Amino acid sequence: MSDCARALMRMVPFLLLSLLVVWGVWALQVHSSVACAAGMLAGGSYLLWRRPDLWPEALVSGALMVAVTLPVFWLLAWLSPHWVDQSWQPGLYSRWRLLGMPLGDMAFYACSGFQCGPLLAFMFDFRWQPLQRRMTVHQ
Repeated sequence: MSDCARALMRMVPFLLLSLLVVWGVWALQVHSSVACAAGMLAGGSYLLWRRPDLWPEALVSGALMVAVTLPVFWLLAWLSPHWVDQSWQPGLYSRWRLLGMPLGDMAFYACSGFQCGPLLAFMFDFRWQPLQRRMTVHQ
């Protein structure tokens, strides 16, 4: 079996769990962003249950995803004032804001990074190396 086929087979439980949680939470008639965040959190938790060594990557990529989306959010808010309130309707699932961004959006992006950060390493059984170790190898 090829590496790609093996990687796809490893993804079946992850995909099923993620989709089932999204559909289950959405069936409770909550906002789709909350349902998707729950699915990503469930999928990311499954990845970390199978590969606990990927916790640092999951946490860092979750924080980086929020850090990257904040300037984009601010730029959109500056270019088109009140666009977020009129189109995203954040009051439906998150009335609170941090740094101008609705907390629900921040949670969505954090869950996205939490899941996507370790995904490639999980699929191909890739082992992350600490930066210090990589730097000493190339000297």
